[in-house]
Amino acid sequence: MVIGTNDHCGSFNARMATGGIIFGLEFTSQLAFDTGVRHLEIMLATFNKDAVYAAQAHRGICAIGYMKQFPPHFELIHYALSKAYNIDFINTQNINGVTPAEAFLELWKIAHDPLGLVVKYWDKKDQMSCSDNGKNQDAMVAQLKRDPSSYQDFWNGFSYEDFLLSSPILASQELPEEWKALDKSKVRQGRAVLQTIAGGDWIGINPYLLQLALGNFEYKRREYDEELNKKKVELQRIKEQERKKKIVERKKLIAPVKFGSVYADVSSRDGNYQQVFFSLKKLSVGSQLYNKYEFILMIDYAPESSSRGLTDLLRIQVSNNDMIPKSELAKLENCKHILWKKTNSIVKLHFLIGNEAEINPCILQYVQPDKRNLLGSIANALPEILEAGLAKKPEQLDDIMVLLNDARQQEK
Repeated sequence: MVIGTNDHCGSFNARMATGGIIFGLEFTSQLAFDTGVRHLEIMLATFNKDAVYAAQAHRGICAIGYMKQFPPHFELIHYALSKAYNIDFINTQNINGVTPAEAFLELWKIAHDPLGLVVKYWDKKDQMSCSDNGKNQDAMVAQLKRDPSSYQDFWNGFSYEDFLLSSPILASQELPEEWKALDKSKVRQGRAVLQTIAGGDWIGINPYLLQLALGNFEYKRREYDEELNKKKVELQRIKEQERKKKIVERKKLIAPVKFGSVYADVSSRDGNYQQVFFSLKKLSVGSQLYNKYEFILMIDYAPESSSRGLTDLLRIQVSNNDMIPKSELAKLENCKHILWKKTNSIVKLHFLIGNEAEINPCILQYVQPDKRNLLGSIANALPEILEAGLAKKPEQLDDIMVLLNDARQQEK
């Protein structure tokens, strides 16, 4: 066992510090423990007042890949000292007034904005082995100045998964949202869990798996799950409010409907399309009176494999007849064409029942205020209108009613 050294290479002192402290505690070896502490002192001193890992920062475009060596060691040393002596190591300052936690967070910031470090600390020696694209230091710095978003070209082995999973205690303290997101998006799905100590610093202990085995993530995960559940409950509450609001809005568009005689003609199905023609006499919708009113129920059947129910679209079609003023007709282009069509200068308006009914307000906003409840009221009265018009054709009545009821079930 080496007792002392002037070798300030970060990875050497990191391995000696971690191995010595853990070996000494496990096997009650004072010599090993003291050796580890000595190397830890040297290792800590390599972090300057700016929390930069100066022992590796001189490597220019290679720096970040080398600097990522220290977090796993700090992680393991913190766990060992906290269990043995209740020492909060990652939040303890070095001789420059910097804590391991601050150094960890600073490396995260440097990884996302490396220009200052790469230029300030570089020792003028190009290390092309770290340049995946064959560019040297000057070319890479020039690239980063032109395009700051290319910072990942400087990572050279640094990655989110490696950085966060190799140091779970540090990550959950200093980068809680990033840690939480990684845990939810990848870790619990069994991905990215093979990440361990960076580079060649293998000492047989994986910080992430150690904490996982000890059950130390379960409390955090329960917190995450409780938070997620609260968000789900709140989202459900908002959705329910919106649903009730829509119901109230729809009721505003419904007026009492009365009518005299009804003529209904069900056409033969043509492929996926069928229609029912209606002619009503003495129709009244609220205060609006019509001696004769005609409309078409348009049925677009859904394919058997569809999740939209029996119908792809179910619409009432009426002639505009000045329901929308001429000055407003051009604005219909703002609405989906399943809501309207123009044939030989005649504009037809459509009111959806079921699928996509939520887009009906797009055309209703342009309808004259006193006629805005006409289409919704007729749609609401369709069962009574169908029963009156198809009373002598019960099979057709049953078929259309099945479609109508199914369509209404699809409304959001």
